[in-house]
Amino acid sequence: MKFIRNNIKYLFLFIIVYIFLFGTYYLFSTGLQPRTLGLSARRYIPCALVVALAVKLWDYTKQPLKNLSIPALISIAWALIYPACFWLAYHASTSFIDKHFDHAFAAYAFACFVALSLLLKKILSVKISSVIATIVQLALLFVPLLQLQYFGLYQLPITEAGAVALLQTNFNEAKEYAMLNIGFVGILLTVVVILALIYLLYKNNSHAFSYPVALSKTAFISSLVLFVATGIYCAKIFPATGVMEAYGFAKEYYQKSMIFQSNHEKNFAALEVSPNIPKFAKPSTIIMVIGESASTHFMSAYNKTENNTTPWLKEMVEQEQFYKVKHAYTSWTQTVPSLERALTNKDQYNNVEFFDSTSILDVAKKAGYTTYWYSNQGSISDADTPITLVAQTADHAKWLCDTSANSNKMLYDGELLKFLEEVDPTKNNFVVFHVMGSHDDTINRYPPEFARFEKPGKFNTIANYDDSLAYTDEFLKQTFAIAKDKLNLQAMVYFSDHGGEPRIRRSPDPKGFIPRRVPFVFWLSDEYKSLYPETASQAKISEDRYFTNDLTFETICNILQVKASAYEETDSILSPTYRYNRDNLLTDLGKTKISEDTDGK
Repeated sequence: MKFIRNNIKYLFLFIIVYIFLFGTYYLFSTGLQPRTLGLSARRYIPCALVVALAVKLWDYTKQPLKNLSIPALISIAWALIYPACFWLAYHASTSFIDKHFDHAFAAYAFACFVALSLLLKKILSVKISSVIATIVQLALLFVPLLQLQYFGLYQLPITEAGAVALLQTNFNEAKEYAMLNIGFVGILLTVVVILALIYLLYKNNSHAFSYPVALSKTAFISSLVLFVATGIYCAKIFPATGVMEAYGFAKEYYQKSMIFQSNHEKNFAALEVSPNIPKFAKPSTIIMVIGESASTHFMSAYNKTENNTTPWLKEMVEQEQFYKVKHAYTSWTQTVPSLERALTNKDQYNNVEFFDSTSILDVAKKAGYTTYWYSNQGSISDADTPITLVAQTADHAKWLCDTSANSNKMLYDGELLKFLEEVDPTKNNFVVFHVMGSHDDTINRYPPEFARFEKPGKFNTIANYDDSLAYTDEFLKQTFAIAKDKLNLQAMVYFSDHGGEPRIRRSPDPKGFIPRRVPFVFWLSDEYKSLYPETASQAKISEDRYFTNDLTFETICNILQVKASAYEETDSILSPTYRYNRDNLLTDLGKTKISEDTDGK
């Protein structure tokens, strides 16, 4: 009780800071599930605690609390500006927003600055301490003020695309941009404001550091420990804050794109493909749909399931023109490693590097097709960059997320269907759809009114997953119907990057084969089968063959009926010389034998 009485105001401060951090985090979030909320509820306890400890230490050394007003305002700016800007731009058009690192950084940065100030007071002069403190405060203010200005101009948070544009801009372009948008007067005013801010911060710090400090040995050690501990954590989470995360992704993308583009130009020029004109009687279309986290274990088209999760596919695979590969596996249980291989001639069984590879889009282009890539996934992040590098080589490439800001429409996969209107029916077309499918959190992957196996909006991992599979099934149904009716569809392929397992906690390295079993389904038109009877006969045989999705490149080359310098025919499941079987196929990037899946025979 004595401890509580002696520290009552700090306990109240702890509670107030906690409510502010968690409350504003919750306010500027969307689609949070109970486990995410629980994690964040725990995350902000140490954040509020270090703020209370820093203020207690400041108070203990007999420093005026009013001198913490500027550091407090800077931290509040960190906690509010980016999360608020992101929420304002995207809350009506996205089903999931979780920007928690800015709040945590705000708290740790405040505590770190308080500890630093006490140490500076002890070991340096007022003038030097004031200069250092002003520099630190300016550095901390730079990001939130930049975001605020960016939002004022574009009504957007700083995104990966904006950061890429910044990285690609040189001094002359920046000068021209500034002159065009704010003019000479605006530039002059900006300089004046910055100088005024520097002056005001320095004057405030001079006043604060001129106040004498009673820093005992215990207080000094405490300040040092607090400074080191919070400083280390600030450095750790700073790259994960909103603006810096966008910058980090953009920087990685920019660097990789330079390498990829350089190699791609050379590889594309050297790529030999024949024939270079499709043989169909009139302009035709081939479609490839890349699913997300779909496991055949839960698909009624593949197994006896409690819910009829894929009613259209289940009906279609019984028809002669549809083919279901019964034993298909992913090469890895994460999107990027899997699709790096599925989309190119890089696979588990060769030594081709991604940056030196040839993609499906390259082959389709040289085979006489106009290429399209339409995606409901991200475009630039650590989880998307390699895929985007391939996608952007298409003649036409669009991402729904690039059009979602300040929109009141949720971006479900069904929104991709509108892009089929852009596909020219007078040309031969190769169209790729990359859907969100059954990506976590699956409750956000379909409109609430679509829910079939659970009440709309009710969180249930298994039922939500089943509903997401059903929504993908409906997307495939509509894609097939539109393309067949309007685009002279000749072939359509659907496969998933990897599987999912809704009955266990999400893991970057899930155990067992259920997350490794994926659908691989394709349809061939009557005209196609008439033109290419050998492929048609092999299609029926392929249903019982074993397959890993890193061999998709070769299989699509086979469907395109081409010979290509980057195409190894024996790697196509539709080839009579297909060289793989249950005993020599691998998953987990070559670490696990498919034959170990005793339940997937």
